[in-house]
Amino acid sequence: MVIYVSLSPSLRKGINELVITLIMLGVAIALGVGFWAWSSGFLGGALSQSSIAVNGIGQVIGDYAIVTLKIRNLGSVKVNIDVDGIMLKDSQRNPMNYEIISGDSGVITLLPGQEVQLVLQIEGSDIVPGSKIVAVVTGVDSNGNTVSASTAITLFG
Repeated sequence: MVIYVSLSPSLRKGINELVITLIMLGVAIALGVGFWAWSSGFLGGALSQSSIAVNGIGQVIGDYAIVTLKIRNLGSVKVNIDVDGIMLKDSQRNPMNYEIISGDSGVITLLPGQEVQLVLQIEGSDIVPGSKIVAVVTGVDSNGNTVSASTAITLFG
């Protein structure tokens, strides 16, 4: 025995609209998931760039100062830093001469997350407690991009 069900035209119209609504909802969800995947990949790529940070502290000892710099690789690729190329400037932006008394000289390779400490001896006429020194550290990452960071250091006595 076979039973035939005849749907009224108003019921068929409602089912058709329901199916179209579900299809549109599925397409919207698929587009949202696709956009999320694309943006995650895009942001992930941006986060895989290079970045360094530098912090410092300095103490005046007689006619010179001892400055300790901590340089950290914040990125996800290695960074090469030429320690001899670190720029130190006084409050009038004049370059200052320094000598590395502790830490590596030459080129330092920092892996992602790695930190290095350098201790510098600085001599100059503007070395008094309370004076400021700006340290600028520049490096090149493994992709050939230049990265740079700076910090202001107030000397204490």
